[in-house]
Amino acid sequence: MGGNVGLALAGASLAGSAATSVPQGAVQVTGDHQQRIAELEREKKREAEVREEKLAQASAAQRAMFAASGINPTDGSSEAVLQGLQDKTTRELEDINADFDAELQAERDSFADIQAEQLQKSEASTDLLSGDGGYLNLIKNWD
Repeated sequence: MGGNVGLALAGASLAGSAATSVPQGAVQVTGDHQQRIAELEREKKREAEVREEKLAQASAAQRAMFAASGINPTDGSSEAVLQGLQDKTTRELEDINADFDAELQAERDSFADIQAEQLQKSEASTDLLSGDGGYLNLIKNWD
C-alpha cells in the first residue's frame, strides 16, 4: 500500500506541473507576435510622420514658387493646387494605413490561431492526466 501512495503522489505532482507549465515555444511565439505587432505600429507612425513632413515641404516649395511668380498663394487656382497636394497625401496615407491595418490584423489573427491551438493541446494534456481514463484515475483506482 505504501508504494501506491508514493505512486499517487508522483502522479499528482506530475498533473500539477503539467497543468501549470507553459511550453517554452509558446512563450517565444507570443513574444515574437507582440514584437511584430509593436514594430508594425511604429512603422505606421513613422510613415505617417514622413508623409506629413513631405507634404509640408512640398506645400512650402509650391508657395515659394507662387510668391516668386507674383501669384498670391491664397488665390483660387493656387489654393486648388495646394489643396490637391493635401488631398493626394491624404489618399496616400489612407492607403498606407489600410495596408498596415491589414498586416496588423493578419498578425493578430495568426497569434489568435496559435493561442487556440496551444489551448487545445493543453486541454488534451489535462484530459490525459485527469480525465475519466486519465493517468490520475488509473493510479487512484490502482487497488
